[in-house]
Amino acid sequence: MFLCELCARIFVFMVFSLRLVRVNSLILFFCLLFPSSACLAAVDWVSFTWDNDLFVGEDNGYTNGGFWTWFNTGRRDKEQPAPSWLQAPLMWSMSKEEKPLYRVNAHTAGHMMVTPEDITRRNPDSKDIPYSGLAYYMNSHMQVYDDYADLSGVTLGLIGPSSGAASLQKFVHKRISGADEPQGWHAQLKNEVVFRLTRNRVWREWASPEGGSDFLLMGGANLGTLETSVAGYAMFRWGSNLAQSYAFMAYDGSRAINPLALNGGWHLYLGLSARYVAHLIFTDGNTFRDSPSINADRSKAGYITGFSYSWSDWAATLAIEDMAFNEEQFKGIERYGTFTLAYRFK
Repeated sequence: MFLCELCARIFVFMVFSLRLVRVNSLILFFCLLFPSSACLAAVDWVSFTWDNDLFVGEDNGYTNGGFWTWFNTGRRDKEQPAPSWLQAPLMWSMSKEEKPLYRVNAHTAGHMMVTPEDITRRNPDSKDIPYSGLAYYMNSHMQVYDDYADLSGVTLGLIGPSSGAASLQKFVHKRISGADEPQGWHAQLKNEVVFRLTRNRVWREWASPEGGSDFLLMGGANLGTLETSVAGYAMFRWGSNLAQSYAFMAYDGSRAINPLALNGGWHLYLGLSARYVAHLIFTDGNTFRDSPSINADRSKAGYITGFSYSWSDWAATLAIEDMAFNEEQFKGIERYGTFTLAYRFK
């Protein structure tokens, strides 16, 4: 069995064991952050993504996120990677065409934190977004064709004190950034195991005759205790090697860069999005227990703009994203900058 899938099984067991034994959430990721040699043998690319609102002069809402992703494109095994057992609930919805151009399996270990606008208050404003931290694992499978790509994803995570978000933010603010010490983490969301099923499709609707620009559309849906939503995206890109890179848009929910997106190329991009969010644990609070929550807009409009570049075996992306620029009550809580650095193994 592919050892990264075995790590996922261990992750599920350890998370559910938290109801009986208190375990620091960092332990949950040791098997993901340090995969075995058998797992690494099938990995083509690895990437690290850092999200932070300090890129855009904010320090509230979705304030920080870090994500490690390992990709298997079949380049080393010389055969297309098969979807893992975690994808079973979603594979019925994937394209039934027999020969995709390529397939990609990705494994992401991530950590996110959300805070209210005023972190110096001992008792947070009940009308502001509550404190919360999330540690998670996401497995995704992508099938890419000439003019469209399908992606399915399964996310398993832990929200609450055991995510370690409070200790991490206090350490960074005190030892690194010198920012105000957050005072309200005692009021964060409670420990809860969460999940999310993701299904996205991206279409390459138009490309210029010389191939230097194109237009993409994407539709997606999420279902789970972490998030239940539907979304649509439209993106214009300008650059090089665009025919090989359009599928990266399908990775929107995982905050991961497509390892085949650049391949020696570059591009600028601007995208617009519209979403309807039926449930989001960061605003709606714990699923089965009383916790802080807010009444947030369900309909959201957003944008993303950025630049991607690759050289040798490296690729980098720098972007600014505002997932809800139409909200007046909590304007800026979902605006942040994101930086991704990826490396291709020989």
